[in-house]
Amino acid sequence: HTMPFTVQSSGDCLLYSELRPDAFQPRMWVVGTTVVMCGMVGAAVALALTAPSTSAFHLDAAPTLRLPTLVAGGVPPTQIRDLPTPPLQVARRSAQVRSTGGPGLDPADNTMAAPLSWPTVLTSSILGMAAVLVAQMLHRMASGRPLGLPSSLACDPALHHAPGTIAMASIASLKRSKGLRGPVFSEKCERVGITLTRFMTEMARANPDMAELESVFASIQTAGKAISKLVSRAPIDGMLGKQGGGGSINVQGEEQKKLDVIANEVLKKVLKYTGRMDVIASEEEAHPVEIDNQAHPSYGHDPDHEQRGRYVTVFDPLDGSSNVDAGIPVGTIFGIFEQGEEHLLPDNFFQNETTLSPSMQQTLRSTLKSGQDLVAAGYVLYSSSTYFIFTLGAGVNGFTLDPSLGEFILTHPNIQIPARGHIYSINSANSRTWDKPMQVFIDSLADGTNKAGTEYTSRYIGSMVGDVHRTLMYGGVFAYPADAKNPKGKLRLLYEAAPMSFLLEQAGGKSSTGVVRIMDIPPKSVHQRVPCIMGGAEEVAELELWYHR
Repeated sequence: HTMPFTVQSSGDCLLYSELRPDAFQPRMWVVGTTVVMCGMVGAAVALALTAPSTSAFHLDAAPTLRLPTLVAGGVPPTQIRDLPTPPLQVARRSAQVRSTGGPGLDPADNTMAAPLSWPTVLTSSILGMAAVLVAQMLHRMASGRPLGLPSSLACDPALHHAPGTIAMASIASLKRSKGLRGPVFSEKCERVGITLTRFMTEMARANPDMAELESVFASIQTAGKAISKLVSRAPIDGMLGKQGGGGSINVQGEEQKKLDVIANEVLKKVLKYTGRMDVIASEEEAHPVEIDNQAHPSYGHDPDHEQRGRYVTVFDPLDGSSNVDAGIPVGTIFGIFEQGEEHLLPDNFFQNETTLSPSMQQTLRSTLKSGQDLVAAGYVLYSSSTYFIFTLGAGVNGFTLDPSLGEFILTHPNIQIPARGHIYSINSANSRTWDKPMQVFIDSLADGTNKAGTEYTSRYIGSMVGDVHRTLMYGGVFAYPADAKNPKGKLRLLYEAAPMSFLLEQAGGKSSTGVVRIMDIPPKSVHQRVPCIMGGAEEVAELELWYHR
């Protein structure tokens, strides 16, 4: 039982689809190895059937290739010498091996050895391989099916019927638009599957320039596991409620929960000690933090940890935390930029910021980048299961935490959001204060007067990670538009809107403010807010038409 599938290129993403068994073509080395092995086995079987039984005796003659055999009845050596053309050579009983004899066989008698030449072996092997090839051709002509895949390379049958799950036998290595090559898994452990650690290892092997991201993702998944445990045990460990009993306010003017503070500290620590970070920026803190990657003096020279890291990571440690006490799904959102020259801020950007030190100005220059400069983004959803969904700029992959193994396992390779769904996710209580295009668009979804003529269902959790995850899986649209209370929008461009937009677009979706693509907006501050609409490509395009009328 195997579950083969194919990989096709579609823009920046890969599409996976199950195949009929007769459509899967195994690699040539598998076929060649199988034929050679079967040929050798066939040759051995042919020789075993045409020669006497194998003996427990060895030859005294010169070292040539011979097959020692027992000859029933035991011919005396004197008779052998009297023959005109001796077909056999004399062998003597081995002193180290005891023979048990057999029917009509006296172990005390001398035994014979039949010579076996290299031409004989070669001819038999060729005949054996020819027999295998003929048999395979007849099999294919009869059934229309090619050679099967060895069981060691087969997919895990246990995952065949798992909802939303595809266990991979192999992923073709394809060149992506950003120059990335996809990981190739020619074999996997039947019991474990493909872990996030192995996925990133293969990505680094296929794309050496991404090697440093391997340790970054190792740290993010460690933080995800730790926060998942904290969230699940929060009621038991007394971690619910507000920080300090209330009154603790973050830079956003929001009252902090206990888990907000702990999750923020966990992420900061694990990212700091990757040795790859240049700057870390948290939604919970006022300013980004520059990371000192200098190794401890006792280490001596450490070429793997430069004094200045390569990446800038922005994150919302616990999105939706205001609902965590009610058991609502919450999550961690992150985005990773590469330290570089792209989209440099103008020289006069800080001319009115007289209180900022030169080092802080440099830190902000490293951080204030548009979504176009993201090299990776994703989220960890803490819900009925813990999901790790991310993109490296060439498709979206989803992993699920297996608590028994303590590992994230690949369960949703190359996720594609439907172009149009049937769910809209928005806080309709604010509809009276939306601008007119948004009101008309949402009404058209609710009453079926939209372009698709479909009546949509409203589903809203109040946690961006939870709502976007459902939109990604089922299609539809998620929106948090501007309103009277939040005239510039509520979601943070750097920590939430840009990373999620990058991920949705890599899955085939779109994101917009209604007027402009979110990925094109250059941030003016680390806590800038924007209106946000993201989801299926057709739905977001339809909304934009209303704004451009």
